[in-house]
Amino acid sequence: MMDYEISANPFYDRQLAFMEWRSVASIDIDPTEKILIRGREIMQKNIKQKDAIHIACALKAECEYFLTTDRGILSKNIPNIKLVNPLDFIRQFYIEGDDK
Repeated sequence: MMDYEISANPFYDRQLAFMEWRSVASIDIDPTEKILIRGREIMQKNIKQKDAIHIACALKAECEYFLTTDRGILSKNIPNIKLVNPLDFIRQFYIEGDDK
């Protein structure tokens, strides 16, 4: 999904900068039929297709958190993953600590 979205960016310099994601990623999830099915299930919560695939990949990777600034996504409940704004995540884990 990341590769697809990056390739759709009309600015080549941004494409190059965004391609660095692979160097910091600990896992790369290839799309499978199961992920696409899970993505369609997530879309039923009024989440756009690309976002639903991102979330489905995060679930496949067994991520505990999905960081987004999209308020529409943040208002949803997706079982087995916490939807969190990046600033709130930083505040909770790096400023306040994880003792809550």
